[in-house]
Amino acid sequence: MFTIDSNTRATTQGEGRHDVEKRILGVVKYVLKSSMVLALAASAVFPRIFY
Repeated sequence: MFTIDSNTRATTQGEGRHDVEKRILGVVKYVLKSSMVLALAASAVFPRIFY
């Protein structure tokens, strides 16, 4: 957990680490969202192909 002090402190190391964590979280959310969309599309398309 980040404290308010570490979020508002103007150190490049802390800000860099926070930016990297935000970027990683964004990538993880994007991958999860796209994989969910792919799974929904696959479940909608595959029965038409196989049956």
